[in-house]
Amino acid sequence: MQLDRVREALHQRPFRPFLLKMVDGTSYTIRHPDFVALPPPPKKREIVFFGEAGVHLIDLGLIQELVLAEELQATPPPAAQGNGDQPPSQDQPT
Repeated sequence: MQLDRVREALHQRPFRPFLLKMVDGTSYTIRHPDFVALPPPPKKREIVFFGEAGVHLIDLGLIQELVLAEELQATPPPAAQGNGDQPPSQDQPT
């Protein structure tokens, strides 16, 4: 994978989340450009991804595919119930 392709995906406006699929089947979802650090020139072999499970060094040569995805948005929280002052009681009809 070319570093320029990753850089393009990170700098698109408006930003859209994307997926990095690795050759071993692992995938990393990039939800915000601040979660990735690109190497300074001339080092262009690895990028750093700050994910939920920690920090990952990703070898550009092992990226199989970069998929732009609009469906990778965070799942919206469930709708709140009650009046906001107190949690809903268990015996309220739904």
